[in-house]
Amino acid sequence: MPDHSVMVKRQKVLGEFGEFALRNEDLGEVMHRACELVGEALVTNMSKIVEIDHEKQELVVKAGVGWPPGVIGHKRLPMGERSSETYVIEQGEPVVTQDINKEDRFDFPDIMKEVGTTTIVNLLIFLPGAEKRPMGCSKWTAARRVTSTRRTKSSSGPTRPSWDL
Repeated sequence: MPDHSVMVKRQKVLGEFGEFALRNEDLGEVMHRACELVGEALVTNMSKIVEIDHEKQELVVKAGVGWPPGVIGHKRLPMGERSSETYVIEQGEPVVTQDINKEDRFDFPDIMKEVGTTTIVNLLIFLPGAEKRPMGCSKWTAARRVTSTRRTKSSSGPTRPSWDL
């Protein structure tokens, strides 16, 4: 478990983000800021938020940090693709890949391996309301292995990461 100062920092960042989101009407800016803040807090090298285009059965990259030009706002991923994003949306719960070099459920873009990505965490983002319908998901990547402590779906056993901040 993180020490007290780390917990205080997390709470401060969360509060600042909440204030930013309440003051800002541009959802794209809010999503981008979320990618920045979570990436900083988790010490990740790349992050993104994808939105489901139900009509075309694609995932549209809406916001992100650390990706090469031409990805954010432009890249579309087919829902049938062997991506961790599609998997998390279909399964309906967080997915962790602790080592992309040993993962056989998903295909990963070369850029992720080129920048030294080891660990990936995908989380669902839900639309407001009681239906709990997914809007899309977020992806956080790190060039290090995470320490696992709790149960969820994972390529290296049923665990969820503890980011040891």
